[in-house]
Amino acid sequence: MEKIELLRSKTNDYSVLIVWLHGLGAPAEDFKFLADNMSLPENLGVKFILPQAPAQSVTLNGGMVMPAWYDIVGLDRNAPQDIDGALCSLQEIESVIQSEIHNASRGVKVFLGGFSQGGALALLIATRTSHNLSGVICCSGYLLQDATPDTNQIPKHKPPIFICHGEEDDVVKKEWGFKAYNDLKHQGFHVEWRSYAHLGHSVSPTELNDISSFLTSKL
Repeated sequence: MEKIELLRSKTNDYSVLIVWLHGLGAPAEDFKFLADNMSLPENLGVKFILPQAPAQSVTLNGGMVMPAWYDIVGLDRNAPQDIDGALCSLQEIESVIQSEIHNASRGVKVFLGGFSQGGALALLIATRTSHNLSGVICCSGYLLQDATPDTNQIPKHKPPIFICHGEEDDVVKKEWGFKAYNDLKHQGFHVEWRSYAHLGHSVSPTELNDISSFLTSKL
């Protein structure tokens, strides 16, 4: 899997790994700004991994080929969802995390985040991962309808989750993000929710500050 790696450390070492998943149709480099705009303690070495989704045909967009973590058939609540495709991407991301843990010179705290479709995939991984994640962030995302695993699939370690959403998002409705918040709470996850007035389908400076605070609180 192609990915961008960004290290923010004074010693070329790191103790924090942040894996961030981009949205539908976007390149991984769209989120390179995260590395320079997270307000994290300066004494920490932080490594950012920005994986690139494979190019595939997306039904919602008339079959156009674009970067996508899985196919999207429609935005209607009853539209079928490409769970098989999402699970394939889950395996790819877990492989990326496993490789980083294996190659690290010391133990690292691993965080997973994403925007829009990437946020949805991050939440799916949170419900099924075998890794001991220190936290999961979902911006402007949602919970896949079939991402409600049975008792045997829910990880023994439930990572804390931070879900944030623009109140004026006309692509992924705020209600979808809030439903994810409620559904995950009912599954026994510790979930925080923030919404932002006058924010559409994007990431704001205030949102970045809240994400930074969430990450710092888990270190």
